[in-house]
Amino acid sequence: MVVAYVSNVENECFMRLKNDFTDVRIFTSGDEFINFYAKSKSRDIVLIYRVESKEDIKSLLNIRFGNNIYMIVIGKNNIEYSLLAGRVGVDSYISESDVNIEMVKNLIINSQTVIKKRRGKSNISVFSGISGGVGTTSIVMNLAKNLAQNNLEKNILFLDFSYTKS
Repeated sequence: MVVAYVSNVENECFMRLKNDFTDVRIFTSGDEFINFYAKSKSRDIVLIYRVESKEDIKSLLNIRFGNNIYMIVIGKNNIEYSLLAGRVGVDSYISESDVNIEMVKNLIINSQTVIKKRRGKSNISVFSGISGGVGTTSIVMNLAKNLAQNNLEKNILFLDFSYTKS
């Protein structure tokens, strides 16, 4: 799990998270985080995003997040900000006046349960052909490739136990 803190103002408070979590990354802009996220879609990520304006919250709409991310937004003590964050899909909104490091640690710990629920139960599909030469390997190989490309957050395993030519 990666804990990503995005803020262009205050970073010192969340430097203490490095004592409790092994992989804490600090970013100064949303674009910097997006570049990191694009390369790390297979990892679970807790995003702590400190916002200054409603536009900062709206910018989260432009990002296509997978099921592997838990978003915490820290912003002004304003109901409009909180409601907008909820509409965008933020998991937790904390006002700047109420935030403390212990609250954030608890949210990070509980985030793993939420991410696991989002992924749902694992599905196993088995395909087999009665005799060689019916195209089972080709079909299943293409199906596995398609599943892997369209479900980046899932692990796809393709096994071929065919004892014929392949």
